[in-house]
Amino acid sequence: MKITEDQVEKIASLARLRLEDSEVQLFAREFGQILDFFSLIDEYHDQLDEGWRADLLGDPTPEREDHPREGADPDALIQQSAKHQGRAILVPKILE
Repeated sequence: MKITEDQVEKIASLARLRLEDSEVQLFAREFGQILDFFSLIDEYHDQLDEGWRADLLGDPTPEREDHPREGADPDALIQQSAKHQGRAILVPKILE
């Protein structure tokens, strides 16, 4: 499957990555190879024996039973925080 350089640049933008032109070309080629491999798996999926398909056909991940319990004391959490304003905990900004 062909991945265009524009698609790679869009993915890089979403991931907040800056790529050199040579990297864009490299990733376009590599993403295409990865998608080609998935297409190959799809093509042969039904031909695999049950042992290889067990993860695909088995039960979903088992879920644990939830048990309600007491939460942390909000006042204690605020007092332990490095910075707070009223009942709000202040944290450093990590996104632009």
